[in-house]
Amino acid sequence: MKRRNKSSQLFSLLCILLQHISNLAGNPKIVLPVPAFNVINGGSHAGNKLAMQEFMILPVGASSFKEAMKMGVNQEHCFQYLSAALFVNLQNNDGSQKISGDALKDLYKSFVSEYPNVSIEDPFDQDDWENYVEMTVECGEKVQIVGDDLLVTNPKRVEKAINERSCNAVLLKSLEAVKMSKRAGWGVMASHHSGDTEDTFIADLSVGLSTTGAPCRSERLAKYNQSAWSELQSLCTSIEILNSLNLNNHWMKECFSWQCGSRTQNAHWVFGEVRVFAREFDHVEIMVREHLRNDPYRMEDMDLYSYVLYAKEACAALSYLAHKVVLTDKYRPESCCIIGNYYNLKGQHEKTVMYFRRALKLNKYLSAWTLMGHEYVEMKNTHAAIDAYRRAVDINPCDYRAWYGLGQACEMMGMPFYALYYFRKSIFFLPNDSRLWIAMAKCYQTEQLYMLEEEYHLIKLHQKLGRNEEAAFYFEKDLERMDAEGLEGPNKFEALIFLATHFKTHKKFAEAEVYCTRLLDYSGHCSFAFAYLSLDFFFVFLLNIYIDKRTKTWKKGQKDREV
Repeated sequence: MKRRNKSSQLFSLLCILLQHISNLAGNPKIVLPVPAFNVINGGSHAGNKLAMQEFMILPVGASSFKEAMKMGVNQEHCFQYLSAALFVNLQNNDGSQKISGDALKDLYKSFVSEYPNVSIEDPFDQDDWENYVEMTVECGEKVQIVGDDLLVTNPKRVEKAINERSCNAVLLKSLEAVKMSKRAGWGVMASHHSGDTEDTFIADLSVGLSTTGAPCRSERLAKYNQSAWSELQSLCTSIEILNSLNLNNHWMKECFSWQCGSRTQNAHWVFGEVRVFAREFDHVEIMVREHLRNDPYRMEDMDLYSYVLYAKEACAALSYLAHKVVLTDKYRPESCCIIGNYYNLKGQHEKTVMYFRRALKLNKYLSAWTLMGHEYVEMKNTHAAIDAYRRAVDINPCDYRAWYGLGQACEMMGMPFYALYYFRKSIFFLPNDSRLWIAMAKCYQTEQLYMLEEEYHLIKLHQKLGRNEEAAFYFEKDLERMDAEGLEGPNKFEALIFLATHFKTHKKFAEAEVYCTRLLDYSGHCSFAFAYLSLDFFFVFLLNIYIDKRTKTWKKGQKDREV
């Protein structure tokens, strides 16, 4: 039991280490690296006269780390049989000859065009910046130009290489240089410097950085075995699969079993997170209390539980949780989020923002961006809220709370079209939440009011420009809408007058008669009618229509009789 406890503590620390490396390097996800197999050594340290220092194989087409290792091992075994025949006269090569940078560049270009090259490390002298730049411009889209001696992962030299575009990848020695390189779109290769020791940290470092010669010596195999264990853990998705594995009795088996068990236990927390987003807070609270009985000092995912207590306005329970995490570990990002939610429930928004900022300094990939956006909305700082919500959706595009917050912020800024877009996104992820539908309905109502005002101005503009046909079309549409909604008012009266006059002018007496009759039967306030014309005018107007209509009929009859 004591040994198992040590193994569990070891792997718990390993998980924290991987996440810490990932956070330092700016990686939201932890993925396994692509191994680089050094199959041939040359240069002054190799005991032969090969001009090239290292020949490496990179299985870039492998779908998993296991497949990549298999490809590398197969190539290494095949190469053992071929090397004797291929390099018979290797010792007769003259290593004293020198070649210019331009000639060397042409040689590399021929390699790239003739062979499936994907990476060239240190192609020139460490101070030959000019040829590095030309090589990157001419071949940088086809291969990875790795700077090792050129950059020595010195941030100043990396910055110079980025500005001059001298290469597009770096050999790892400094996390600061790694972050600069990734921002510039470079690749990153982690190196164990020819396998000096059996320390497996580089495998963990590569996993955390999302970025490792041939598997023949124990000090190199240790690194690959560590990465293989990491990938094997991802395949054990249940306790049944873990128990079915036939592993030898080794201390690594205990560590592996503990780590897989903790992963499968985390599935319950994932299920709880789903319930949180579905707003099933009572079920989440019951589940968390059961887990806390077995693990009372658990800190992972407790910020999610604090959000549940905040949503339920359980001030006493949230206060107890906040004091508990302060005594346990107040410097964790989860603790800062919990304390921030507590101050938010008490209405102390400045302290809430301060603790959320602390959490984001510790881990900038937390959901605290969403909570920060909520606080800025409460403080009426819409621009800061939009920035926080955008960061939240960049980290988790499925967070309906961030999309809903963006919609609220845009609605506050009087941008209904943007608000509608964001509300639709939030409803897509949580279609059963009535709050989201109500918010979108209010947004539609606001947009409709804006559109009615714009429609009226458009009609008046057509009238002023003499486009009576277009004005009549929009007046008819507006009149249909007002009839459907049962609206009365000066706009309706004006539409009836314009349409009656317009159709009489164009000799469309039937349509004009309809609108004149509606004017005579108009049930709106009398001041609208008499503000324009007296009631007698409508009788005269209608009589003129009738006379014109009869005259037109008589003239048509006369023509028929003459024929």
